[in-house]
Amino acid sequence: MMRKFLPGLISAGKYDPENDMILMPFNKSYGTIELNKIIADHLAKSRDSEVHEVIARYQKSYWSVGDRVMHDRHESVIVKIEPTIGYSGTIPAPASKTLDRWGSDSENEKQSGELTADQILNALDSLGAEGDDEEGKNLASHNITVFIPDLGIEKVLCTAGDINSLTFGYALTIHKSQGSEWKNVFLFLHNSHATMLSRELIYTAVTRAKHSLFIICEGDKKPYENSIRVAAQRPRIPGTTLPEKIRYFAQKAKELVGIRANQSED
Repeated sequence: MMRKFLPGLISAGKYDPENDMILMPFNKSYGTIELNKIIADHLAKSRDSEVHEVIARYQKSYWSVGDRVMHDRHESVIVKIEPTIGYSGTIPAPASKTLDRWGSDSENEKQSGELTADQILNALDSLGAEGDDEEGKNLASHNITVFIPDLGIEKVLCTAGDINSLTFGYALTIHKSQGSEWKNVFLFLHNSHATMLSRELIYTAVTRAKHSLFIICEGDKKPYENSIRVAAQRPRIPGTTLPEKIRYFAQKAKELVGIRANQSED
C-alpha cells in the first residue's frame, strides 16, 4: 500500500521529501527502513538517476546522487559516488537507472556479472597492493561524498563503517528525532507499533513539528485500537498532572537512597 501512497503524496505536493520529515516508532518491519527505500526509489526514478550497488564488508546498499541521508546525526545529501581505488572485494553490480533500492534490476540482470572499465582498473590496482590487509578489507566498493548543510562541508565516506552507518533521511524513528525540528512532520502509526506506543513517545513526535503535524494511523475499526488512544492511555511515567509525576520521581529517589544505604551497611 505504501508503494502507492507515498509517491501519491509526493506527486500531489502534499509531502516534500527534501524538507519534511516522516516519524515512526520502529525502523524495521512496518518502519523507517522500508519507507525510506520506497521514497528514495521513487525520487531516483523521477530524477532519472543511476543507482549504485555499494558493498561494504558483507553488506550491500543502494545509493544515488541526490539522496537525502543522515550521516553522524547530520542531515546530508549525496553529491558524488565513485568506485574506490584499491578495493579488492566482491564486484558490485553495475550502476543502472533501473536498479532499485532492494537490489533488483531485471533489465540488466544478464549483465550483472560483467566488469566495467573502472572495476577492471580497480582490480588491477589492488593486485600486489596488499589488498588482503585489514585496511584493504575495510574499504567499501565506492566512495560516497556527502554535503552537510549545517556544517557547510563535504565529507568523503569510504570505509565499511561509514557506509554501513549511513541511512536515508526521509523517515526517522521518533527516538532519533529528539533535539531536531522540521517545518512539517508526518507521524505514521500502525497497530504493529502497539508495544512501543506511550504518551511520552507521541509527545516527542508531535513537538518536532514547527508548523504543521499530520498523523496517519488506523481508525477505530476492530480488532485494532486507535494508536493515538492507546498511546494517550499509556504513560511511561505514572500520573496525569505535573505534581503527580513529581511525586512518582520523589518516591523513586527515596527507594534509590534506601537501596544505597542498605548496600553501605552490608
